[in-house]
Amino acid sequence: MLTYTTLLQPAKLSEAYEAYSSRKGSVLFGGGCWLRLGRRPLPAIIDLSGLGLRYIREWDDEIIIGAMTTLRDIELSPVLQTFAGGILTEGVRAILGSQFRACATIGGSVAAKFGFSDILPILLTLNTDVDLYEAGRISLADYLACPRMRELVVNIIIAKEDIVVARRALRNSSGDFPYLTGAVSLTDKKIWKIAVGARPMVAKLATKTSAVLTEKGIAVKDTVALMAQEELNFQTNSHASKEYRRDMTTVMVRRMIEEVWACK
Repeated sequence: MLTYTTLLQPAKLSEAYEAYSSRKGSVLFGGGCWLRLGRRPLPAIIDLSGLGLRYIREWDDEIIIGAMTTLRDIELSPVLQTFAGGILTEGVRAILGSQFRACATIGGSVAAKFGFSDILPILLTLNTDVDLYEAGRISLADYLACPRMRELVVNIIIAKEDIVVARRALRNSSGDFPYLTGAVSLTDKKIWKIAVGARPMVAKLATKTSAVLTEKGIAVKDTVALMAQEELNFQTNSHASKEYRRDMTTVMVRRMIEEVWACK
């Protein structure tokens, strides 16, 4: 249950950022799907619903997604249903039920850096940047690699390009958190990217492995699949062991490479 002492509802980004950066222990409230499950009383929550950040805008070379855009908005967006074969809409559709997706926001998914996120591996294999209020625009990969910082995510920015993406989210059953997630992409410039998440840490690009696949091509897919599990770190939790995640990464990456190659 969500309990708090103070509720702030800023009307401007500057007000939201000032409150968040100056109030110790304050928490940003987007969809609040996971905050509602907590038991710890919060000193202050900052409601972002009044900042006008719920939109999906298509420009000539980019797609801009506001931080308060819900996963359901993404699922139903005509723009995203056609971009990259609808990979983003396909990815969010696997996340629990439509009521949950109508509440959860893309900004919350990115800012929280959840290890179990279905959508972060997909975004990593696209050319994705994060627009932060104070720090400005940085790549999603750099943002996820940074220690947790008190920043305000404003936009998710995806470059429009000719790209094929395959995704996987391995679960014991449809309502479970995934014990392994991943995505692989190939651009028209023959650049490959491989990302793996739910290790159970946050999703990460296998940069060295991706570079080898880009240089040598599909002929080394089996070697590359083994390299991915060697490059990335894995841990054990209640969903799966470290060893099982490593083994399944090899299988998952190989199959995603094959799927992308078949669709290119």
